[in-house]
This record gives sequence, C-alpha cells and structure tokens, in this order.
Amino acid sequence: MEETVLSQETQDRMNIPVDPLGIPVPQKPVFSIDTVQIGDWFDGIVKLKYNYGLFVMVKGVEGLLHKGAIKVPDGIARKDVYNIGDKIRVKVSEFKEINGEKKVVWSQE
Repeated sequence: MEETVLSQETQDRMNIPVDPLGIPVPQKPVFSIDTVQIGDWFDGIVKLKYNYGLFVMVKGVEGLLHKGAIKVPDGIARKDVYNIGDKIRVKVSEFKEINGEKKVVWSQE
C-alpha cells in the first residue's frame, strides 16, 4: 500500500496533522456535546449525586440525569440505586442552554 505524503502548503491549508515525514496521522473522531445526537446511548460514570438527580460524565461531557428519568426497580429508593463512581448507561434526552452554554440532559428510557 502506497502512503500519501502531503506538501507543507496542503498541510497548512487543510490543518491536517502529519508525522515528521509528511504522512497524515489518522485522527480519532472528536467527542463533544456538538457531535452527539438525541437518542444516542452511552456508558458513563456518576460524578455527582444530588436530591434532584445525578451528574453523569461521558467521555468528558457532563450532563444531568434528573431523578425522574432514572430507571429504578420496584421497591428500591432512587437515592439507593447509584453512587458516585458507578458506571451507568444513559441516553441523550435533550439539550438545554444554561448561562449561554449548551448542556446535555440524560435519560434512561
């Protein structure tokens, strides 16, 4: 397989990262709040726990999982289901604008 070598002019114009020989370096897709869509499912970590819900971190993106959106088995109190550091499966439910910043709201439904 022949490797593609980019000229310095092309590298500068396209802002493509290259190795010292000028060969393009494969890039991982960027994960951000702008790249996720409503309905996408992710595995995250519980970062904070409050009376109104949990803050869940997914690959650097933090959002709220409201207590009403937490799946709970019958007979178990919501506050006893998850603790800080627990792994949790969440879905992007909606986006909200808070203080001029786009935030994600998670659900488990």
